[in-house]
Amino acid sequence: MTAVWLLHVLFSLFSFGLVWFIIRYYSDKLETENLQKVISIFGLFVIQIILWAIPIDIYYGNISEKSTMASFYYGFFVIIFFIIFLFLPMGFFYYNDINLNKKDRIIKALKLSLFISIIGLIVFIIGFWMNRKNPDVDPWMKEIFTQRSPVHFAAEFLIGVLAIFGIIQFLKYTIYGLSMLPISLIKGKQDITIENSQIESQIVIAREKRRIIETKYYALDTPVTKRDQKEIESLKRKERNLERAKNKINEDQQKFLSKVIRFCNPMRKFFGFVFLLFSLFLVISVLLSLIYKITSSSCGSNCGFILNGPTKNPFDLLMVNLSKAFPLDYFVFVAIIVYFIIISLSGMAKIGLRFLWVEISRLRKKSTVPEILILMIATLILIGITMIFEFFYFAPQWATFGSQKNEKGELCSITDIPNCKISGIAIFVYRILSNSFFSVWIWISNLIFVVLYTLILVISLKKPASSNFEYDD
Repeated sequence: MTAVWLLHVLFSLFSFGLVWFIIRYYSDKLETENLQKVISIFGLFVIQIILWAIPIDIYYGNISEKSTMASFYYGFFVIIFFIIFLFLPMGFFYYNDINLNKKDRIIKALKLSLFISIIGLIVFIIGFWMNRKNPDVDPWMKEIFTQRSPVHFAAEFLIGVLAIFGIIQFLKYTIYGLSMLPISLIKGKQDITIENSQIESQIVIAREKRRIIETKYYALDTPVTKRDQKEIESLKRKERNLERAKNKINEDQQKFLSKVIRFCNPMRKFFGFVFLLFSLFLVISVLLSLIYKITSSSCGSNCGFILNGPTKNPFDLLMVNLSKAFPLDYFVFVAIIVYFIIISLSGMAKIGLRFLWVEISRLRKKSTVPEILILMIATLILIGITMIFEFFYFAPQWATFGSQKNEKGELCSITDIPNCKISGIAIFVYRILSNSFFSVWIWISNLIFVVLYTLILVISLKKPASSNFEYDD
């Protein structure tokens, strides 16, 4: 057991390094204060500690020790509550108004973060006073849902609410990255020579348009109208952006790293195909889980669509077989989480951080302002919470029982409790999903996941290769 938890410590250290790299990559290099970095690293680090514990929990999967693992999850989620409802808002509002002096910024940040904390407390109280009846389930499942205090119900309700917001971010950014990243790797960038030629042509056209407008007013000796003045300014901006793009492409073309990347172009395409196949593999698994949860769950949404028995979900079968040679399933789990962090960041970078359809800001290397960095971390934390629930669609058998078998030598089903040991994370998740609203919401969200992925994939296949430089029109 010591060796297994040592593995958790090693992955936690890896996690710290990964988080530090992400923060350093996006942080504004001119920003001298480190408060946002400390808050961001701490927040993302905590959610990853929870995630890294899941394969170990499944490996040991002992219902007699469920109180220990439950305490672990509840305890760390209390920290998550403070991070989301207090620390992150405080950091966001502190950096949001740089025109105030430091004292006024602190006071304003405390007031507004207190308001956010009160909202979280209200949600917690609602969960505390809501109907706390355990779902009407078969006797062998009662062990999952009993022995809960009102505080547990309140915490589970609050986590469920956070999961709803997390799924919205998941559908916005993660699905976009899951669809677009493999295709962008396969297609690569546009040919530099061709793009340079196109940029030069656009520069000539923009200059000629501007010259025609300016010549017209020069010949007539009349003042430029507001409409044409705006057009002239717009054309000047376009020229500057195009010149900047041309210079940047020419500079990058001479860099050693760019030459190495071009040399490794076939390898990039190879990884693109691997990621595409893996993404399709996951989406097919989710689709099958959606069908199984409707057709093979005796208690339905009342218990979170717990499956009656093992399924033919391909990713689930892979994880179950890998768990027989632990820690192989642990390595795959970690790789998936890291991959989903990367594609989520890719999605945020491509479409920008948004509230509904309104773009707030874009992530930029070494130039992301502190409040946007904090917003990015809050989004990743919510996506991390969602990933806990998603694994019960990616690999429901593995997440619930691992590779355990019953007395007949068959993979465990829910009817084999207590002879089969259900994982602590399964108890934790299914308790939250015993609220039908959350279980139905997550089922529908996964259906949207499959549909959105398919649509974005089709669109991305039709899009041309991306530019070597992002510039405004």
